[in-house]
Amino acid sequence: MGRIRASVPRSRLPLHRRPLADPAALRRWLLVVLLAGATGLLVSRSVAAAEAARHRWGDTRAVLVARRARAAGEPLAGATRVVRWPAALVPRDALERLPAGARATGPIDPGAPITRSLVDAADDAGRRRVALPVGSAPLPLDPGDRVDVWATTDPSFADGVLATRRVAAGAVVASADHASVVVAVAPGEVAELAEAAALATLTLVAVG
Repeated sequence: MGRIRASVPRSRLPLHRRPLADPAALRRWLLVVLLAGATGLLVSRSVAAAEAARHRWGDTRAVLVARRARAAGEPLAGATRVVRWPAALVPRDALERLPAGARATGPIDPGAPITRSLVDAADDAGRRRVALPVGSAPLPLDPGDRVDVWATTDPSFADGVLATRRVAAGAVVASADHASVVVAVAPGEVAELAEAAALATLTLVAVG
């Protein structure tokens, strides 16, 4: 008994004319085209918005931020991490890495950028801290600033001659307020600086 082949009716219309002969198929194709166009437009707008944001904020910079809160005097090793911020948002004196043995000069909140003024620099290790009066015209100072300390001796203590000399070079400001400033100096400068604080008028000159 021979097999009976089932014949599948095929359209005799050319392929490019078939959607026109079937309104339902035409609607489906139009829907696909519209969805593809809308998706392309959305992607294009998203890319343009991202590019505009990049141009608005500029390039990014590596900056060191606190991983967890630190109090004044606490070590910073292991408590920071490096992230990338838009360059326009990075503080001018932000650090990208910690000096060895760095400690916080004041409270630091988690996520806060680590700036030079928040770090007791490694090269200050072994220095001695001395409190000095700021005088009637104090110099605006922040922790981490460096100053030279000059002393002007009263003529009554210098054989009638007004004398000015530098008694400390590159002292590091540890703290400052309206009445006094605490500076870290080399051990060999402590005696002369203490004498000058007692007998002379001190002038702080910012350096660097």
